[in-house]
Amino acid sequence: MDIRIITWQGADIAEVTGEEKSIRDTKAIKGLFARAQAAGKADRLLINRNLIDESFFDLKTGFADELIGAFHRHPMKLAVTGYIPPLQTLALKAFLFEKKLGKSVRLIADREKALDWLSKA
Repeated sequence: MDIRIITWQGADIAEVTGEEKSIRDTKAIKGLFARAQAAGKADRLLINRNLIDESFFDLKTGFADELIGAFHRHPMKLAVTGYIPPLQTLALKAFLFEKKLGKSVRLIADREKALDWLSKA
């Protein structure tokens, strides 16, 4: 996976690129957090949905729970872009709300809207 720092409306945002399904566990997410902060002190991540393994989108696997733990230890904002089926979106949004991460993690289909959200403090 590669990280490039982009500046959008004055904010540094780490955009992650790479192979599809290359984010398979929280170790990969924690590595991205560390690399993003080292690359440009970015505390905002933009990740396309295609990079994330399907297990994240199935709440029964526990991957989303592990991700939540990582967010509590590394305060960052994350926007996941791309198409997510409506039922998965509803389940994930409810999960994020329940875990009080609605202000830290968003599922936003449109890349520019995601960048706008990430750029706000």
